[in-house]
Amino acid sequence: MQGETLTDMGTDKMEAIGNVVLNYKYYSGEDLYSEGISEDLLLDYVTNNEEADYPHVIQNTRSWSVMYHLSNVRENICSWLPIKKTDRVLEIGAGCGAVTGCLARLAGHVTCIELSKKRSTINAVRHRELDNIEIIVGNFEDIEPELTGKYDYITLIGVLEYAGSYINSEDPYRDMLKRVRSHLTEGGKLVIAIENQLGLKYFAGCKEDHTGRFYEGIEGYPGTEGVRTFSRKKLKRLLEESGYASRFYYPYPDYKLPNVIYSDNWLPECSELNTNIRNFDADRMVTFDETKVFDTLINEDMFADFSNSFLVIATEDKIPDSEVFPVFAKYSSERSSEYRTATIIASDEPGRKKEVYKIALSPEANAHIDRIYLNYLALAKAFESTGFAPNVCRRIDEEDTGSVTEGFRDDTAGRIGLEFVNGITLENYLDDLEQEGKYERMLLLMKQYEAMICSISTETYENTDGFREVFGEYIDNDYKAPAVSDLDLIFTNIVFDRVKKENGEWTVLDYEWTYSFPIPAKFIIFRALFYYIQTHRKSAFMSYIKKRGINLYSEFKISQAEKDLFTRLEKHFQLHIIKGAPSLEVMHELMPVATVDAGRAAAREFKLKYLNNPEIYYSNDGIFVKDRQIYMFAETDDGHVSIDIPLSVDMTFLRFDPTEYRCLLKLDSVILKDKAGNDQHLESFLTNGIVLPDMTILFDTMDPQLHFRALPGKEKTICLKYSVSTPDEELFKILKNLAVEREEHKKKQPVMIDKVLRRKKDGAQPVPEGLRKVTLLSISYEGNVNEHI
Repeated sequence: MQGETLTDMGTDKMEAIGNVVLNYKYYSGEDLYSEGISEDLLLDYVTNNEEADYPHVIQNTRSWSVMYHLSNVRENICSWLPIKKTDRVLEIGAGCGAVTGCLARLAGHVTCIELSKKRSTINAVRHRELDNIEIIVGNFEDIEPELTGKYDYITLIGVLEYAGSYINSEDPYRDMLKRVRSHLTEGGKLVIAIENQLGLKYFAGCKEDHTGRFYEGIEGYPGTEGVRTFSRKKLKRLLEESGYASRFYYPYPDYKLPNVIYSDNWLPECSELNTNIRNFDADRMVTFDETKVFDTLINEDMFADFSNSFLVIATEDKIPDSEVFPVFAKYSSERSSEYRTATIIASDEPGRKKEVYKIALSPEANAHIDRIYLNYLALAKAFESTGFAPNVCRRIDEEDTGSVTEGFRDDTAGRIGLEFVNGITLENYLDDLEQEGKYERMLLLMKQYEAMICSISTETYENTDGFREVFGEYIDNDYKAPAVSDLDLIFTNIVFDRVKKENGEWTVLDYEWTYSFPIPAKFIIFRALFYYIQTHRKSAFMSYIKKRGINLYSEFKISQAEKDLFTRLEKHFQLHIIKGAPSLEVMHELMPVATVDAGRAAAREFKLKYLNNPEIYYSNDGIFVKDRQIYMFAETDDGHVSIDIPLSVDMTFLRFDPTEYRCLLKLDSVILKDKAGNDQHLESFLTNGIVLPDMTILFDTMDPQLHFRALPGKEKTICLKYSVSTPDEELFKILKNLAVEREEHKKKQPVMIDKVLRRKKDGAQPVPEGLRKVTLLSISYEGNVNEHI
């Protein structure tokens, strides 16, 4: 009977946790996979914390496992789907319930299948208040034959790739898809979320998500069994051979924590894909700039093949062209719950009919959605006869049916509809001009933008408590301000007619952050410039104005003091809208993972490779020339070097160049040996580096040198042992500043040993300009060096 579930079948192996029913009929009695103590901690967290507290739990634990299972951003992969209250959903591989709650809020009923009892318990505890969830614990292969019900949606989110582990079949992936198909209602949809085997992030230095190995997937999984991902071509063919028609979507950065979902009907534009460093779970390399490579792929119509993840909506029958379905979703889910929203664009297959919606992602955000509609009414009146026009907005009432947001028709999510504007944004227009090399035209267009903002700013700014609450402080200046202040008049939110361009109407797309209290027009202009510069730092236009000595802020009469002020205001505004919710960018910095620039790491390795070939010059008068050079190899081991240099009668001066780049050199020992093997310590040497404690020398030059003078002039051997490292730029600056301060301090306040050594006569030539004398007081072969400059 359609709609029947296992709980209708009368099994006595049941448990209720709150309103959630767990069915253990197919549970083997043992969890065959587990994250161990991590799952015990997760159960404790969901038992003792409300969902609103999860962001703080994530921030405090700094654990990928906790973030992966509890982050509300996980829900973005399915919260945009047009699931209705009459729909039944089968969630296969529900895990700890990362998306179960979202599905339950959208659908009439959700049946979960999960192999692990511990994870099922976590899922039930965190959703115990919901009364439309049941969880069947056991292997899908055992449960599936008795699933007599039909489902409007079946989800395989992060599941299909593991079919080889739990489907006993010669072709487990195809067999899995065929079995699922038999449980779909007529017109029902299968939702698959999976990593792309050829995702760009894997070429750029991320480890394969399932194996934790570099390049494992793109090399064809040579050392892995039981897990597989697919390229777009292979996945599409697999679906076709399993009896499905499909729509492909492209979650970005990936399906696990997506903030944007693209489709073949709505692909990304250049510069949009700029949040690529998101390795929360493992260390990674960075082999190239992913944003630039994505831009190349976008221009070559190849983005879909290299998207990091796929989200596929599949049906048994061909999807009708007339069906209006979401083609794009963008989330603001990292904010405080009262401001969390999503923007959804829907279209029919030919793209003739387009609809735009904003929905609340939490009940607390309903009021914010209502304010956006009121903002529209206020701006429509304020913008009359100004050249600006707010994008048309309408309320979506409970009675509205047939839209892609029908699944949000209860009090958990407010909705508004927006007119789709088929134009070109001011930012994209600027990008087009940049491609044509029309940099002066770009500046003029930005000046026109400034003039437009000034033309609507007819009020005198006055401090208000509302301004201080949102932006953190009052302002002491006689600024002009709009009568109704849309803070977000940045270049991406202004759309031109494609023919008239700037000479037509300036349509304002997004007026989410509009306030009744005045906001200085100059601050609004600053934000537009700031966010443009943020995404165009390495652009040809920015290089052009830099070469011309133009400061973009100064060009718009924004002083350094105002820039500092506006930057503070913007930071406080961002803190205001997140209200302590940890953003993914912040969490990436907090996570105990490393991101290594492969180019820099390789450069360091390349440098270390040539440590075995130092340059050595000799003379008997202190003058070093090319034809007096010794060619010999040193012994090297991971930056550690040892070399024995034989001396002869004409070698009373020796210059030793250990590298040809800036570095830190740790000198372990400098000794002379005679033929009998007896040691003689050198008293001093010269260097063009700065000597740090423990005989480490900082060379801020591409030509590091050690000079040895007054050598014995007879057959002996000078033996050097040292190690070389290349710290990053910031550390190098810190060490250099400390060294210079140390030298200045010694000059001003010499200790007793300094005073004694100053009175000693060198008995040799004065120290040449650019070199420092290093006196070695005592040296042991193992590197116990005391030094003085």
